[in-house]
Order: sequence, then C-alpha cells, then structure tokens
Amino acid sequence: MVAGMVMGIHLVAVAEVGFESPHSDLGLACERCHSSSAWSPLRIGAEFDHRRFGFSLSGAHARLDCMDCHQDLRFSFTGSECSDCHMDVHQGQLGLDCDRCHGSRSFIDVVDQRRLHREERFPLSGAHATAPCESCHPVGMEGILEFLGVDSACVACHEAEYSGAKDPDHVANAFSQDCEFCHSTRTFVGGFFNHERQLGGASLVCAECHQSAYDATSNPRHADLGFSTECQLCHNTRRWEDAECSHRDYFPINSGAHRGKWDVCSDCHVNSSDFGDFECVGCHPHSDRSKTDGDHREVSGYSYDSFACFDCHPRGKS
Repeated sequence: MVAGMVMGIHLVAVAEVGFESPHSDLGLACERCHSSSAWSPLRIGAEFDHRRFGFSLSGAHARLDCMDCHQDLRFSFTGSECSDCHMDVHQGQLGLDCDRCHGSRSFIDVVDQRRLHREERFPLSGAHATAPCESCHPVGMEGILEFLGVDSACVACHEAEYSGAKDPDHVANAFSQDCEFCHSTRTFVGGFFNHERQLGGASLVCAECHQSAYDATSNPRHADLGFSTECQLCHNTRRWEDAECSHRDYFPINSGAHRGKWDVCSDCHVNSSDFGDFECVGCHPHSDRSKTDGDHREVSGYSYDSFACFDCHPRGKS
C-alpha cells in the first residue's frame, strides 16, 4: 500500500513539475497504459485506438506486443511503412509496398496475390490459382524467389509434360509448345486438339496424320472394307471413340426402335470382310423363327431371311 501511494504521489508530481515523458509527444496520460503500482506490466485497455496515430492494428498486428514494433520509447520514431518492420525478402523486385500482395492477417494469405496477378501479364486461373509461388518462381541467389523476368510461356514450367506426352506424341508431331491451344488451366487430362489453330493452315487431310490409326482399326476393319480416309465423315476431332457413322443413309440404327439396341458394328455386320452383308434375324423377336413365321403368314413373298427383312422394312419400321 505504501509503495502504491508513493507511486501515486510520484505520478502526480510528474504532472505537476511538467516531467518530460520518455514517449516524447505521445499525448496520452500515463495512467492510460500504466498502473500506480508499477510502470510494468502495461495495461492497455480496449478503448485504446491505435488508428488515432495513423496505423490500424488489424490481423496479426493486433496480437503483437508494443515493443515488437516500438523499439524506441519515443513512439513517434517508429515508422508506419511495411519495410520499417519487415525485411524485404524479394530484394526490391516488387517494391516496398507489402500490402499489394499480402494482407495483415498472414504473409502466406494469397488472396491479394491472385488479385495482383490478374492485373499483370499472367492471370491465375484453374490449377494455377492453387499452385504455390515457388512452383513457377524459381529460387535464385541466396534462396530468394525470382519474380522479375520469369518466363510466362507454358513450356517454361511444363516442358517435362510436353516431352513426355505420347498419346499423341507431342515432340514427334511437332506440336506447338503453347499448351493453351489444346489444354485448359484446369487439367492436362482431356486436352482438345484444335486442328485449325494448331496446324496453322497446313493440310487438313486426315490420312496424312492418321493413316496408321486407319490401317490398325479392326472394328470395323477400315482398310479391308474400303472405308473413306476422310475421318470426319464418322469421327469428330475430340476423340476417335465418339465415332458416329452416317448410317441414316442406309438404315437408321441411331434412331427409332434400333437406337441403343446394339453395341458394336459386328452385332449386325457379322461378316467383317463385307459390310454389305448384314444380319437381322439374330436379334429381338426374329430369333424365334416359329413366331416370326406366324406373324408373317399373311405376307406375300415372306422369307425368313435378313435381306428379305430389309426389303420390307428399309427404315426399320414394322
């Protein structure tokens, strides 16, 4: 109690004799931060508003001790620029305004970094938006990431994927190293080959690139059956498996009652060496000859034969 009283008398005395505060021109009464029993520990109340002094304490700044920033008791000597407290790990490559990329919550908060990237020459989208900085920005001298002069071409980061791609072989086919011609930033899987843009006006005769695929196809056997080498008649440019033969000129297997009733060409074309030969009676009710004969008892010229079926049902209708 005596010590407290003495300290209290001292505080009054300080005020009365005009004692110069060690904090210079802070402009606050001592009791706002100190108790009458001792100078420390400090007791800064919630009503203390640091914004009054030109610097808002938010995010990680709000959790710091006063002396983490105020190394000198003369508080006005402490600068308010980021670089006054934080060493520039980028060594001047990006300027001294940290909050262009970083927030006060954490230095690894990348929200503002993505925003900044949108303003520069390489917007971050898809998988790029979640990639760590060091995956694109190489480590230079003294372990510092390089930001200036970094090559933004796709192949600068994805040369290994380009060289290793075998389906199709990008190197052998001299594909462009500008990945966005065929790929999105979301994933490399499912790339779409833009023939017009990729080939740059070169010949678009399918067989000049795909003759080996034509020769190797066995279901149906394109070469033996004399299929056209104009692949686009049945295929699109996305993938071979999406082929759709223009069968409607012969028999509507992709519409009407036959739609979805077959899986491969050989279901109907049982002779792989002659697509002019086909089979009807092996499917649905026709496989029951007794029933089929009975259903056609009144039909003149009826015959239990596939070609006879086609003669009467050229569009697959009953």
